[in-house]
Amino acid sequence: MHDIPVKVLRYLRIQPDTNASREAAPLWEEALSLAQARTWRMTLGISEFHDAFAPHAAQSANLSRTLEGCDRVEIMAASIGEALESRGREYFSQGRPFAGFMLDRMGSYLVEAAMREMHAGVRAEHAGAGERVTRRYSPGYGDFSLEAQAVFLRLIGDALPGLRLLPSLLFIPEKTVTAVCGIAPSASESAPTHSR
Repeated sequence: MHDIPVKVLRYLRIQPDTNASREAAPLWEEALSLAQARTWRMTLGISEFHDAFAPHAAQSANLSRTLEGCDRVEIMAASIGEALESRGREYFSQGRPFAGFMLDRMGSYLVEAAMREMHAGVRAEHAGAGERVTRRYSPGYGDFSLEAQAVFLRLIGDALPGLRLLPSLLFIPEKTVTAVCGIAPSASESAPTHSR
């Protein structure tokens, strides 16, 4: 059986070597077996991005600041499927709220970990060229409208099977995260050239 990593225990707000951590250990094993992490990425030029995400991108002052100086935008999505969510609901219906809640939190951790790994991969890809990759920004965060989720769904298409959007603008599977990050050219590429 896998021990629950300390960083996961912290996320779950469980102290190590407690009854709660021992009860959560088999649930972590179950979460790892049920989660089917899938990721998707697409790179758009900055003007293509604004066209695709109109009017939501332009209406977000925070996102505009984040993308300042960028010439491309990476569009990202991560999902772990519906199996873990379904099992969590079963636990709740069986009168096992701790198990249901823990599995739900573990699912949130795992999909966020998949997104973090993807974002780190984007950073690594562009670091060698001296390009800057911004922090990621998700619909529903700050002033970036949740309505942008519909654009993600259209761009993703069939790449993440079973992905759908509710009228509430939340995805099914629920453990799905979307985000964008900007890519800025290296200083040497963006520096103006002067002729004598």
